[in-house]
Amino acid sequence: MDKRVRLYDVSTNSLKGEFLHGGAVLDSCFHDEFSGFSVGADNKVRRCYLFSLLPAFLCGLGFVV
Repeated sequence: MDKRVRLYDVSTNSLKGEFLHGGAVLDSCFHDEFSGFSVGADNKVRRCYLFSLLPAFLCGLGFVV
């Protein structure tokens, strides 16, 4: 399974950025025009700010931090 979240620009067919989870990526979605979320098999939810592509760790193992 793939551990990477990738963001593509479909109009230019180019990869804009990617970041890793500690386990396989299970799902992802856009939050708004500036950020999105992903969840991995490592039990962590990450928020990615799309213009900087910096992931922020939100929670893991059922505990919000």
